Amino acid sequence: MTAPKRLRRDAQDSVARLRAAALEIFRTNGLDASLYEIARAAGVSIGTLYHRFGTREGLIDAVIPEIADCRLQALRATVLGHEIAHATAHHGGERMSEAMVMQTGGSLLGAGLSKTDPKWQAAASTAYGLGTQVGRELPHSRAQESEADHIGLIYMSRAGYDPEEAVKFWQRFKEYSAQQGGDTTLSFLRTHPTDDVRIEQLKKWLPEAKAQK
Repeated sequence: MTAPKRLRRDAQDSVARLRAAALEIFRTNGLDASLYEIARAAGVSIGTLYHRFGTREGLIDAVIPEIADCRLQALRATVLGHEIAHATAHHGGERMSEAMVMQTGGSLLGAGLSKTDPKWQAAASTAYGLGTQVGRELPHSRAQESEADHIGLIYMSRAGYDPEEAVKFWQRFKEYSAQQGGDTTLSFLRTHPTDDVRIEQLKKWLPEAKAQK
């Protein structure tokens, strides 16, 4: 009577180890990852894998809900980490202060040109507006977005999520954007860094983020 129970426990153990190995390897390498690699990681033969799950599709079906849940949680962590970083870095206050300074500068310029030809006043006002936007406001906005990406990546890792998921998020976003025709706005006229810049920056910060775990 004891042998069948032991076999059942062994079977349950091998299934649990295969599920854990598949979850990790599919998450890391994709759903077309080697089944032999999964079997090796679980410490079982490839025959045992097929015996327990039948096919690749059977193994995927067994773990896909967990993979999807992990992806969804990581996506939330990416977005929430970024938005929380904006708050903790006081970006909103910085933008308000910056807007007040630029508004004051515009008022002083207008006062200084009040006695000149209205055409010159309009031209100076336009030049000032474009200059402050392109030379200060937009670069500062892009810098804040990059800072929020950086801090958010740290927060994400400290919360126990894989920071590499942030890179994957922006890679998928880039692919989706390309399918929709892409954003042709010149980089110096953007409020946010380009997708390529964000991806490369996140990759550069990954070692630092992973060290936070």
